[in-house]
Amino acid sequence: MGLLDKFPTDLLNETDTVFGCPDCADQGGYYLELKLNTTHKFWIIDTSKGSVPEYLHEYMDELSGVIEEL
Repeated sequence: MGLLDKFPTDLLNETDTVFGCPDCADQGGYYLELKLNTTHKFWIIDTSKGSVPEYLHEYMDELSGVIEEL
């Protein structure tokens, strides 16, 4: 399964596009962009799990793993 298959659909219902304070303390951040049919959204997510909703934690682990493999 790829990242798109594991995408947290709850994120589509969010009105915020920034979670936490990405890169405020040199910890970096994730930029996610989703384009499906007429849907086009983006989010910037802090890498510190304490700053983002819990439902994103597992997906953040997936992102981290894919980035490390690159």
